[in-house]
Amino acid sequence: MIKVNVNEDEEATMSRFLNGLNKDITTVVELQSYVDLEELVHLAIKVDVERIHSREHESLCSSCASCSKKGQNLANVCGLPSYQ
Repeated sequence: MIKVNVNEDEEATMSRFLNGLNKDITTVVELQSYVDLEELVHLAIKVDVERIHSREHESLCSSCASCSKKGQNLANVCGLPSYQ
């Protein structure tokens, strides 16, 4: 949009950005509060990194009984580093 010198409302840009995200990320991001595009991008990155960390944790710690409990922060349970 910048190359063709078109100005777009930030709200429209945020909407387009959300529509381009993975649905799992969008679902989590839409439940959070953000004010501008920069906050939205940072939030989406944070959610994506946490999803990646969760998948890595599951593969490293699939037999850990304490991690099988739903609703717990996986990193806090096993002592693995958190990327928050």
